[in-house]
Parts: sequence; structure tokens; C-alpha cells
Amino acid sequence: MTKNIAQMEKNLNLAKNRFEPSKITELQTLDKRLRASSEILSKHIAITPIFEALQAMTMKTVRYTKFSYEFGNEKNAKVAIKMSGLAVGYRSIAFQSDLFAQNKNFIDPVFSNLTLDNNGNVLFDLEFSVDPSFVDYKQMLLTQSQV
Repeated sequence: MTKNIAQMEKNLNLAKNRFEPSKITELQTLDKRLRASSEILSKHIAITPIFEALQAMTMKTVRYTKFSYEFGNEKNAKVAIKMSGLAVGYRSIAFQSDLFAQNKNFIDPVFSNLTLDNNGNVLFDLEFSVDPSFVDYKQMLLTQSQV
């Protein structure tokens, strides 16, 4: 029995050494890095789609002078966008507002603080939000790879 136990212990040690402990440690470290990078990537946002949409839909009589964004801490929280700008007349603001309303990615666009400058241009503030899926970096990469 003692001889059998000693043989089994020897076999176990041989099997253990076949797994190369240093390789296992290296693979565990790699696994931790891959998990951390996946977590970072899943939380990363890309503002580029917003700029591309603004470029496509902004009229030549409207220009933006300020841009800022905030996103909430909760998962799937909307991204809040605040902008300021200048337009050639109130009619330009009305048409631009209609264009924003037609874009499904821009949620509840509101033009406010409309004032005239010394040149007769209309200064304005604009606030809206976007769904987090619209600025999801991972989704953007998938969309670009399909093109």
C-alpha cells in the first residue's frame, strides 16, 4: 500500500510538471489582461458618429461655436450634448430644428436662448441626447468593418 501511494505521488508530480507551471502563470496573466481590455472596450464611447451626423445635417447658414457632452454613470444612460451656435436668421434655426427632429439618433433636441448679435445673426444654445448605442465604440468598429 505504501509503495502504491508513493508510485501514485510520483505519477502525480510527473503529471503536474507536464503542465508547465510557468506557462500556466503566464496564461493566467494574459487572461487578466484580456478581461481588463474587454471591460475597458465595452465602456468606451466614440463621439465621431455625432460629428458625422452633424456634418451631414447642418445647413450652411448655421455654425456651431461650442460643443460639450456628458454621460451618466448608469449603464445605458443617454449621452447629453450641449452646443452653442450662430445662424443667419430665425428661419435657419427653424429649418435646422426640423432636420434635428427627423434624425432618430438625436433625442429631444431643444434650441433655446435665441438672441440677435450686432450683425443680425441669431445666437442659440442647443441641447439633445443620444442613445449610448449610437456612440458605442465597439458597435462603431463592427459597423466600419462591414463597410
